[in-house]
Amino acid sequence: MAEPKMQADFTPRIEHEDAMLIAGSQRHYTKQNLSELSAQWERLPFGNIPGQTGRAAYGVIFDGKENECDFEYLTGVEVTSFDNLPADFARMSIPAHRYAKFTHVGNVSKLKETIDAVARNWLSKAKDMVGTPAKGQPWMIEFYGEDFNAKSGTGTIEIWFPVKQ
Repeated sequence: MAEPKMQADFTPRIEHEDAMLIAGSQRHYTKQNLSELSAQWERLPFGNIPGQTGRAAYGVIFDGKENECDFEYLTGVEVTSFDNLPADFARMSIPAHRYAKFTHVGNVSKLKETIDAVARNWLSKAKDMVGTPAKGQPWMIEFYGEDFNAKSGTGTIEIWFPVKQ
């Protein structure tokens, strides 16, 4: 399988992000139900979430088992507060942090290939830079920019790994 075209040297941008409040839908995934992940995105009432800021979206992977397909996944948007959210909405407060950011080039359907390539070529060598996140905090964040088009699967897509402060 050919590696996805992206940053050839797998050198990420290291950037600081302010604290964020993310609200949306959360689900536990394993190999058995991973194919249902896109349906989680389809059910997100994007644009109709109380307190939503901007048009960017986030997929947050957390509380996973290392080297296994077993993790929690939150699909959501940044909100100004958790007030007025429906009771069934998942909520995550992400503190200000530095991230190693990689740009995905191409259709969202190939995102897993980019994540796997980054894990093989950068993450495996950057263990001293990437710590183990606290329970309930991101292991990885998928960022879908304001220009991302869910129908075509194209636009700005990045993957962010928290790095030690």
